[in-house]
Amino acid sequence: MESDKLDTSILKYTALEGLDRAAYDLRMPEETSSITPGLWPLPISGTWSGYCVSSNDIDTYGLMQIIITSIREYGVFVGSGIDAIGSFDIHGEYLKDNHFEATFTRKHAPGRANPIVPTFCIGKADMESRVISGEWGVEKGHLIGKITLRPIPVQFYPFRYSNHPQDSNSARARWSFACAVVLDQVRRRLWSWSYFKDRFIARRRYTELYRRRYLSDVLSDVESKELSACERSLSPVDTRFYRSIARSHYSACIHL
Repeated sequence: MESDKLDTSILKYTALEGLDRAAYDLRMPEETSSITPGLWPLPISGTWSGYCVSSNDIDTYGLMQIIITSIREYGVFVGSGIDAIGSFDIHGEYLKDNHFEATFTRKHAPGRANPIVPTFCIGKADMESRVISGEWGVEKGHLIGKITLRPIPVQFYPFRYSNHPQDSNSARARWSFACAVVLDQVRRRLWSWSYFKDRFIARRRYTELYRRRYLSDVLSDVESKELSACERSLSPVDTRFYRSIARSHYSACIHL
């Protein structure tokens, strides 16, 4: 039939999207080190994780993890990363006063569901607090949001503690962080009922909020902050898969 050959590119929301099971085929980059002889490691070498946020400090793009693995020549570094959109390679330059700029090269072209993709960032590493703060954009010279990274693997980021000097008891904060991480790892290994229950509740709530935002529904301030909190606690692969679930909920309907 002629209707079977309709061009779906005219649709605002395509009905051909299914569950993105390939999300769980992505692997977190491994931390390795390669430094040209005679050069010192840069302060930003190693594993960092955090998130990109829009200029309104509410809309986030999920957690990301980057690993700076190689120093080619003084000030020039390379690495790799992963976020809710996919994996990418990193190439950047370390400038004076702990400033740097980096380009993210995507290994696979992002789909239509990701119209805004971080590909460039500039930042500064605060050596006292061990926090990278900066701005990101779709290209150099077109910055549209903020980026915050901490020296911690992404799976531990939801349990992070603050290094702010105003903390009343930093030792207690570190101990609470360590306990929370160990407890989460035990629950994962044992496949406890509470672990799966928490994952189910988080998935259901996130898919509901994300679906409404993706369909241009207006979220309240409380719901927007809740969605942002969800995206700062879910792993990049979970966020990517849950988004595909949210999009599949309306795949039977065609919106012109």
